[in-house]
Amino acid sequence: MRKLRRTVRWRVRLDKEGAAEATAAFTLANDGPASGLPRYIIRPYDSDFRPGQNEQIATLYVAGGYGFTRATLDGKPTGVEAQADFGGLALSQQIGVQAKSTVTLGYQLARPAAAERLGDDRLRYRLLLRPQATVRPDQARITVEAPRGWKFTALPPQARTSKSEATWSGTFDRERELVFELASR
Repeated sequence: MRKLRRTVRWRVRLDKEGAAEATAAFTLANDGPASGLPRYIIRPYDSDFRPGQNEQIATLYVAGGYGFTRATLDGKPTGVEAQADFGGLALSQQIGVQAKSTVTLGYQLARPAAAERLGDDRLRYRLLLRPQATVRPDQARITVEAPRGWKFTALPPQARTSKSEATWSGTFDRERELVFELASR
């Protein structure tokens, strides 16, 4: 009976040509106890693990064209397996989350043509979110930073703007396409 909460954060900075620098982060919080439950529920199945530990392979799938530059675990550099998958990029690593603790996986990415150019002074950035089936839906926070001197002209439902950023937050419980449109001022 392990309880894992996941929060997904995607932050992208666009330039006026449509290129993007993105940071993806997953926070995994293991709410499960390390004691107080019968051994058949909480025990480790191997001496390499501790009671209540959540062990899994975490994979981030990103659209084709993204290049991977760096991975971190709780802010420190870490290894990750990067491979082409489903026409995009899959970044995978094994992660263990101890009972009553939290870890954050981070990825730095770049893509030359992430936003669609709509003439000389307009861009459209689309992000497709595809959740993993889980008992407890994930939470997501998506932030798009406009190029200097640009403004948002259209946002996904429930998104908000603040200065040069637009943010959408919500439950990551179904497939969603988020569309952000921008124009130069």
